Order: sequence, then structure tokens, then C-alpha cells
Amino acid sequence: MRAHHCTARIRHVKPVHGVHKHLALVPKHLALVPMLLAPMLLACSPYRLAPAPSEPGAVTQPFTTYLDGMATVCIIRSAQFALAVTFTVHDNKLLVGATRGPTYFCYRAQPGRHQIAITGDDGQQRFDVLLEPRARYYLDQRLKFDLGDVVSQGDWVDEATAAQLLRRSEHRVLQGAPASERLLTGTEVVATVPATP
Repeated sequence: MRAHHCTARIRHVKPVHGVHKHLALVPKHLALVPMLLAPMLLACSPYRLAPAPSEPGAVTQPFTTYLDGMATVCIIRSAQFALAVTFTVHDNKLLVGATRGPTYFCYRAQPGRHQIAITGDDGQQRFDVLLEPRARYYLDQRLKFDLGDVVSQGDWVDEATAAQLLRRSEHRVLQGAPASERLLTGTEVVATVPATP
């Protein structure tokens, strides 16, 4: 009876190299170890997020139409679970930002075709979109938890919905990334996908 109870408690643990079958032998107080290690793992993430600068013009802002004709894209994550999981966002293979916990960021993009990828440890979600001049786009980065995996299941929302989501999120900017990444900073603009001949 006790073994069945332990198995039921860990049925959502993702197997890692066959290790999870031995978890039933671990004392109950050691079950807290992953929660205690989470802050250390977070500190070791190669993607460093920081509060957005207080100067509004330093980074792209939501609900802003830019006079140079560029589009604005905001990624909003308001889910209150998987708080330590980082999702990176690339637009045309350029790293434009990341979310961790209930956070959001915005960036500017040249009107035209864009291939956006949201990537976490357990998978990737892709969008192939055509952005209009001076338009504003908001992606609600919903998350799905399935048998230990946390994956992005985002969808585009209107501005009224975005305003509600932003109230539950904090503005964060990406300040650090692996050297192999090309990182968008400030109010730089992401170019469109080059036209094929």
C-alpha cells in the first residue's frame, strides 16, 4: 500500500535516464531537495533577466506606435507555475528576449515576414507571421504542463486582453546570454526574412 502511494505521488515526474523508478526509496524529507535547488539552478541559467530600465525610451514599450513605421511585438507570460523555467524567444534566428515566471518584454520589427520561435527545455513553438507597418502584436505565452514537461502554447490576443495580462506580469529585459547568441538590445529592429529569388 505504501509503495502504491509513493508511485501515485511521483507519476508526473519525467524519467531521467531511468532514475525516477528509484524515487520511491528516497525518504520524504529529501523530496524537498529539488525545490531547494531551484534557486541555484536559476542563478546558473545562461540567460540573465533584469527589470526594465525606468527610462521609457530605453526599451520597446507596449501600446506604443513608433513613427518610423516599425511593428511592435510583445510576448506576455502570466502563468503562475513553472516559475523557474526560462523560455527564449527568437525572431528570424535573432534572440529578442526571454520569459521566466510572469514576465513580459516587447521588441520592434520591420514590417514583413517573421519566423518566431519560443523555446524551452521541453520543446519549441513556432509562428510564421506577416507584420504590418506600425501595427502592435501581443502573444499570450500560455504554458501546458504534461507529464513533467512544460511547453509553450501561446496565441495572439487583442490589446484589451493584453492589457489585462500585463497587469499580472513584470517587464523584464534580457541582459545576458551565451556568447553564441545574437542578442537584440534596446529599441533595435529585427529585419524581415530575406525574400527568396
